Amino acid sequence: MSAETTYELVKEACYVLGKDRRAFHYSEVIKYIRTYYPECKHKNNTIYLHLRGLSKNIESSKKHHPSLYRRAFLLYLGRGYFKLAEHVKAGEKEALEKPHIESLDSEAIAKEVMENSLE
Repeated sequence: MSAETTYELVKEACYVLGKDRRAFHYSEVIKYIRTYYPECKHKNNTIYLHLRGLSKNIESSKKHHPSLYRRAFLLYLGRGYFKLAEHVKAGEKEALEKPHIESLDSEAIAKEVMENSLE
């Protein structure tokens, strides 16, 4: 494997999975990376945190992941789903500006990540 960063791998996976305006789950991004880059040493939670950091509508990303947020190209849809920001229609954008508070619960997110990594 060449020196792909987590950002580069996540971006590739998102653009492949998100083509045709399709929403995708973070587990699909992890599966894509594990399938096409089996020697990838990045942890699943690192990949998931990159997805959140690269989401334009997660306010906490500005503070916690500023270098990722500056390159944000995703919108978080809630419940682990993302969509390429360029594929969101104008009417949808307002509804996505702030994800549901429950979707930002860090304990629930950690539990979901751990459950999926143990499968």
